[in-house]
Amino acid sequence: MKYVKCKIVLLLLANWLSASSQSPGFCGTPANIPDFLTNLSGRFQAAQNSYIIGIYLHVMRNSDGTGGQTQTEVNTAFNTLVSDYRPYNITFELLGTDEINDNTYNNQTNFTTDNNGDGKFDNFTVNSHSNAIDIYLFGNDKLNFGLASNIPGTALVIGGNAFGINLASSHVLSHEVGHCLGLFHTFHGTWIYEAFGSCPELANGSNGATCGDFVADTPADPARIFDCGSQGTCTWNCSGSYVDANGQQYNPDTHLFMAYTFPNCMNHHTQGQVSRMLSTIANSSLLSNTVIPCQTRTISNEVFSNSILITDCKINISNSSIVNNSSVVIDAIYGTTINGLFEVTLGSTLEIK
Repeated sequence: MKYVKCKIVLLLLANWLSASSQSPGFCGTPANIPDFLTNLSGRFQAAQNSYIIGIYLHVMRNSDGTGGQTQTEVNTAFNTLVSDYRPYNITFELLGTDEINDNTYNNQTNFTTDNNGDGKFDNFTVNSHSNAIDIYLFGNDKLNFGLASNIPGTALVIGGNAFGINLASSHVLSHEVGHCLGLFHTFHGTWIYEAFGSCPELANGSNGATCGDFVADTPADPARIFDCGSQGTCTWNCSGSYVDANGQQYNPDTHLFMAYTFPNCMNHHTQGQVSRMLSTIANSSLLSNTVIPCQTRTISNEVFSNSILITDCKINISNSSIVNNSSVVIDAIYGTTINGLFEVTLGSTLEIK
């Protein structure tokens, strides 16, 4: 029996060493972070069923104002983030956007994760806010990864490319925000790179609530899916390569935001992950500071001449119009009320969720 266990470990190690030379990762968020919810020790607060989280977008550029994400890419980043989390009653209000034109900051590659408990990076706090998650968007030629300050945390950096995809405006942004809201990688504690001294999740999920990513309904995940998966079909092709302590093969979900899957394959969280995020928001003083109370936004006599996504808790809109082939998407958690005339000119579109 000892020989069999040793053989399994060596097989996994060989697979990891081989995989590590094949593909880069896209997330630098460390694995050796204690589980926040487990450490609450009976001081657990009940979560609401929905939250609005304030965010700031910081666009990193050179000192002369060149480089960095375009305005279209910044808009796509925000819209992608909102769309990815809206089905789970977590939405984001953009409290502000700025441009940080500084070569020193823009060329930074090493970020010290949060050790002092303020939710931010210890060595990178430019224009940070205590009432929001600070999202630093680096250019397509920087970083080539995303990184959250902590789990949970209130800051992240992201930039560069992976698999031909601009990370800052992709679902990888939602992956990093998932870390900020309390989620671990689906392979946490199970992938051979992280397994030593941790708690590998069994393929049958029997210990899924206490090992792995601490979420029972995420299928056990042993590895970086993109190392032997298919970007075109989002399939898992490693079934024969990874087995757990019982000799059972893994079959991870290749579409979860928190997996190391291809960015274009990411499309959902599980209900267990959503419950974990809601509980983390309710119990983390850092995240509680970012919560925006439910309010009603009133929009009146507005002419929309550019495409825009409008989000809030409740929205009342009246006597407005959409022109110039623009597209307006209105997404209110508790509904939208339209009073009076709302004109949509030919070629323009209006979508109310």
